[in-house]
Amino acid sequence: MANFLHSSTDFRSECSTVAAEVICSLLSQLIHRFLYDAVDPGDVLCELIKERGRSGSIINNGKHLARLLSSAAKQFTRKPLIVINALDECGDKQDLLDALITLSQAGLRLFVSSRPLQIIKDQFVDLSSLSLEKMLTAVSADIQLHVIHELDSDRQLRIAPLRLKEEIRYTLCENADGM
Repeated sequence: MANFLHSSTDFRSECSTVAAEVICSLLSQLIHRFLYDAVDPGDVLCELIKERGRSGSIINNGKHLARLLSSAAKQFTRKPLIVINALDECGDKQDLLDALITLSQAGLRLFVSSRPLQIIKDQFVDLSSLSLEKMLTAVSADIQLHVIHELDSDRQLRIAPLRLKEEIRYTLCENADGM
């Protein structure tokens, strides 16, 4: 079974947009995997406890947490897959990007979704990527189909005036921005 770690930045929750919090969440998920995969977390936990005792600020250092995460991942025969959703919503993008590059260089597998911001494109220029920008017309058509389906499926919206439904469809589709 593959190890799968997930983090999704949510602009409504300040904690989930802080790089160190994202990496800390991933590290916590990996440590929990130790129990299920019968892996000895001894060295990783000892290192974490030592660092916490030395400076007390390890939890705020995304890059250092990324190194600990890389060290923890080496305990598994199969490298974890780390999924980061909505990277562009992260408040301190550069810190998270630096941490993700550290993880990538350590051989961890990454799957990152984001809007195509230049800072993110520049950081990941040497990594494999898939862009939906060329498929924007198809994505927009899919969004429109989904919105129409939802407007027709919802009991209250089904009986709403046509003009209101058109305004909802137009507003959602125009502001979707490929999402």
